[in-house]
Amino acid sequence: AYRDTAALTLSTAQLADRFLYDSYKVDVPFDSIGVIYRLLDTPNVVLRGEAFGETNVFTIDVRRSRSGELERALTERRLAFVRATPR
Repeated sequence: AYRDTAALTLSTAQLADRFLYDSYKVDVPFDSIGVIYRLLDTPNVVLRGEAFGETNVFTIDVRRSRSGELERALTERRLAFVRATPR
């Protein structure tokens, strides 16, 4: 009975993709704000928050498989970033 119930449940269940994301905080000078917006690529790179002031700080979630690409892009553009603990 359990085997049939489990088989029926699995055959009717919908599959869902789940991705691991890393979170970054990026300090961005005012003249480079456009760079951050151009790096956004939903669902790979998602803007989670932004704070404007003396220092503009953007919080970005990046698929773990794309974290290296983002870090290289930020480094090339000389933008300071901190990788937060994985979510």
